[in-house]
Amino acid sequence: MEGKGAAQVSDPDGIVMDSAGDYVIADTANHRVQKCPAASPGANCTTVAGTGVGGSGGTQLRIPYGIVIDSAGDYVIADQSNHRVQKCPAAFPGANCVTVAGTGVEGNGATQLSYPYGIVIDSAGDYVIVDTENHRVQKYTAAAPGANCTTATGTGVAGTVATHP
Repeated sequence: MEGKGAAQVSDPDGIVMDSAGDYVIADTANHRVQKCPAASPGANCTTVAGTGVGGSGGTQLRIPYGIVIDSAGDYVIADQSNHRVQKCPAAFPGANCVTVAGTGVEGNGATQLSYPYGIVIDSAGDYVIVDTENHRVQKYTAAAPGANCTTATGTGVAGTVATHP
Protein backbone atom coordinates (compact mmCIF):
# COMPACT_ATOMS: atom_id res chain seq x y z
CA MET A 1 0.00 0.00 0.00
CA GLU A 2 1.21 3.52 -0.83
CA GLY A 3 2.14 5.59 2.18
CA LYS A 4 4.77 7.26 4.32
CA GLY A 5 5.18 4.63 7.04
CA ALA A 6 8.45 2.83 7.74
CA ALA A 7 7.27 -0.26 5.83
CA GLN A 8 5.66 1.72 2.98
CA VAL A 9 6.87 3.35 -0.22
CA SER A 10 5.15 5.66 -2.69
CA ASP A 11 6.02 5.43 -6.39
CA PRO A 12 9.36 3.64 -5.98
CA ASP A 13 11.50 4.18 -9.08
CA GLY A 14 14.98 2.87 -8.40
CA ILE A 15 16.39 -0.08 -6.50
CA VAL A 16 19.82 -1.58 -5.81
CA MET A 17 21.06 -4.23 -3.44
CA ASP A 18 23.77 -3.32 -0.94
CA SER A 19 26.67 -5.53 0.14
CA ALA A 20 24.58 -6.98 2.99
CA GLY A 21 21.88 -8.05 0.54
CA ASP A 22 19.37 -5.42 1.67
CA TYR A 23 17.25 -3.43 -0.76
CA VAL A 24 17.98 0.27 -1.17
CA ILE A 25 14.95 1.91 -2.78
CA ALA A 26 14.37 5.37 -4.25
CA ASP A 27 11.01 6.13 -2.60
CA THR A 28 10.24 8.82 -5.16
CA ALA A 29 6.97 10.38 -4.02
CA ASN A 30 8.15 10.37 -0.38
CA HIS A 31 11.38 12.23 -1.29
CA ARG A 32 13.59 9.70 0.47
CA VAL A 33 15.74 6.61 0.02
CA GLN A 34 14.82 3.58 2.12
CA LYS A 35 16.99 0.63 3.14
CA CYS A 36 14.80 -2.43 3.61
CA PRO A 37 15.89 -5.78 5.05
CA ALA A 38 15.69 -8.47 2.36
CA ALA A 39 15.72 -11.19 5.00
CA SER A 40 12.55 -9.82 6.63
CA PRO A 41 9.94 -9.03 3.96
CA GLY A 42 7.39 -6.49 5.20
CA ALA A 43 9.62 -5.28 8.04
CA ASN A 44 10.24 -1.61 8.68
CA CYS A 45 12.74 0.15 6.46
CA THR A 46 15.28 2.78 7.49
CA THR A 47 15.48 6.17 5.79
CA VAL A 48 19.10 6.56 4.68
CA ALA A 49 18.75 9.75 2.58
CA GLY A 50 16.15 12.48 2.36
CA THR A 51 13.74 13.59 5.05
CA GLY A 52 10.40 12.51 3.62
CA VAL A 53 9.63 16.12 2.67
CA GLY A 54 10.80 17.43 -0.70
CA GLY A 55 13.44 20.13 -0.58
CA SER A 56 16.85 21.24 -1.78
CA GLY A 57 18.86 21.35 1.45
CA GLY A 58 21.85 19.11 2.14
CA THR A 59 19.70 16.45 3.81
CA GLN A 60 16.76 16.75 1.41
CA LEU A 61 15.79 15.20 -1.91
CA ARG A 62 13.03 16.12 -4.36
CA ILE A 63 11.84 13.18 -6.47
CA PRO A 64 14.81 10.79 -6.24
CA TYR A 65 14.92 8.36 -9.16
CA GLY A 66 18.06 6.42 -9.98
CA ILE A 67 20.35 5.12 -7.28
CA VAL A 68 23.67 3.32 -7.26
CA ILE A 69 26.12 2.36 -4.53
CA ASP A 70 29.75 3.40 -5.01
CA SER A 71 32.86 1.43 -4.05
CA ALA A 72 32.83 3.01 -0.55
CA GLY A 73 29.25 1.85 -0.01
CA ASP A 74 27.80 5.37 -0.23
CA TYR A 75 24.53 6.11 -2.02
CA VAL A 76 24.70 8.10 -5.26
CA ILE A 77 21.23 9.40 -6.08
CA ALA A 78 19.72 11.08 -9.13
CA ASP A 79 17.81 13.87 -7.35
CA GLN A 80 15.56 14.54 -10.31
CA SER A 81 13.60 17.69 -9.50
CA ASN A 82 16.64 19.34 -7.89
CA HIS A 83 18.60 18.80 -11.14
CA ARG A 84 21.56 17.29 -9.33
CA VAL A 85 23.19 14.02 -8.26
CA GLN A 86 23.78 13.61 -4.52
CA LYS A 87 26.32 11.39 -2.77
CA CYS A 88 25.00 10.44 0.66
CA PRO A 89 27.12 8.70 3.31
CA ALA A 90 25.95 5.18 4.10
CA ALA A 91 27.78 5.27 7.43
CA PHE A 92 25.71 8.25 8.61
CA PRO A 93 22.08 7.90 7.47
CA GLY A 94 20.34 11.28 7.37
CA ALA A 95 23.60 13.26 7.27
CA ASN A 96 24.26 15.98 4.71
CA CYS A 97 24.78 14.76 1.18
CA VAL A 98 27.26 16.25 -1.28
CA THR A 99 26.32 17.39 -4.78
CA VAL A 100 28.62 15.52 -7.17
CA ALA A 101 26.95 16.50 -10.46
CA GLY A 102 24.63 19.28 -11.52
CA THR A 103 24.21 22.66 -9.87
CA GLY A 104 20.74 22.38 -8.39
CA VAL A 105 19.48 24.71 -11.12
CA GLU A 106 17.99 23.27 -14.30
CA GLY A 107 20.05 23.95 -17.40
CA ASN A 108 21.98 22.57 -20.33
CA GLY A 109 25.45 23.95 -19.58
CA ALA A 110 28.55 21.84 -19.05
CA THR A 111 27.91 21.53 -15.30
CA GLN A 112 24.11 21.45 -15.40
CA LEU A 113 21.46 18.76 -15.58
CA SER A 114 17.77 18.78 -16.43
CA TYR A 115 15.81 16.07 -14.62
CA PRO A 116 18.52 13.42 -14.16
CA TYR A 117 16.88 10.01 -14.24
CA GLY A 118 19.34 7.15 -14.08
CA ILE A 119 22.93 6.74 -13.02
CA VAL A 120 25.67 4.13 -13.24
CA ILE A 121 29.28 4.14 -12.12
CA ASP A 122 31.78 3.13 -14.79
CA SER A 123 34.97 1.10 -14.32
CA ALA A 124 36.94 4.28 -13.52
CA GLY A 125 34.48 5.19 -10.75
CA ASP A 126 32.98 8.09 -12.70
CA TYR A 127 29.26 8.89 -12.83
CA VAL A 128 27.36 8.34 -16.07
CA ILE A 129 24.01 10.11 -15.83
CA VAL A 130 20.88 10.08 -17.97
CA ASP A 131 20.15 13.81 -18.41
CA THR A 132 16.55 13.32 -19.51
CA GLU A 133 15.27 16.71 -20.58
CA ASN A 134 18.57 17.64 -22.22
CA HIS A 135 18.37 14.50 -24.39
CA ARG A 136 21.88 13.40 -23.52
CA VAL A 137 23.96 11.14 -21.30
CA GLN A 138 26.61 12.97 -19.27
CA LYS A 139 29.81 11.65 -17.73
CA TYR A 140 31.10 13.38 -14.59
CA THR A 141 34.50 12.70 -13.08
CA ALA A 142 33.98 11.45 -9.54
CA ALA A 143 37.33 12.90 -8.44
CA ALA A 144 36.24 16.43 -9.41
CA PRO A 145 32.66 17.09 -8.18
CA GLY A 146 31.15 20.13 -9.88
CA ALA A 147 33.60 20.12 -12.77
CA ASN A 148 32.51 20.23 -16.40
CA CYS A 149 31.19 16.98 -17.77
CA THR A 150 31.58 15.14 -21.05
CA THR A 151 28.61 14.27 -23.20
CA ALA A 152 28.78 10.51 -23.67
CA THR A 153 25.91 10.41 -26.16
CA GLY A 154 23.10 12.60 -27.39
CA THR A 155 23.16 16.00 -29.03
CA GLY A 156 20.81 17.93 -26.76
CA VAL A 157 18.05 17.62 -29.35
CA ALA A 158 15.38 14.94 -29.08
CA GLY A 159 15.74 12.13 -31.61
CA THR A 160 12.98 10.61 -33.68
CA VAL A 161 10.39 8.52 -31.92
CA ALA A 162 10.17 5.10 -33.53
CA THR A 163 6.74 3.75 -34.30
CA HIS A 164 5.77 0.21 -33.47
CA PRO A 165 3.46 -1.91 -35.62
